Amino acid sequence: AAAVEDETLIRTCKCVDCEEDAVCGGLWRANRYPGMVSSVEEAIHKKLHIVVSHCNTPLNWMSGYLNGFTNVASIHVISKCGHEVEGAPMGATTVVLPNVGRCDHTYAYFVTTILPTLATSKDDNSIV
Repeated sequence: AAAVEDETLIRTCKCVDCEEDAVCGGLWRANRYPGMVSSVEEAIHKKLHIVVSHCNTPLNWMSGYLNGFTNVASIHVISKCGHEVEGAPMGATTVVLPNVGRCDHTYAYFVTTILPTLATSKDDNSIV
């Protein structure tokens, strides 16, 4: 039954990188997902922890993207391809890991290894 629901969702999804698609729009930019805070006003009062899975692309874009955010508590760049991290924002922490498990491994590593040092399970004041 779940596979049928997934296929139906895929067929009704017009665009994952647009605002017009009520089903999937915004997923690529991570600005719409279940459990997301409901408003910008609510989000600015939370501590924002950012994790980036890096391979070889410069991260110069991040500083402009984060411009204006005053609630960034941490930025972690996890590099997995053996390339030097270029353009990471000032204050970012870089971790080098073997290139296994793609991005999923990166985020699982962050959630199980790094995040517990940043927030507790009772801390409802953080967004990752």
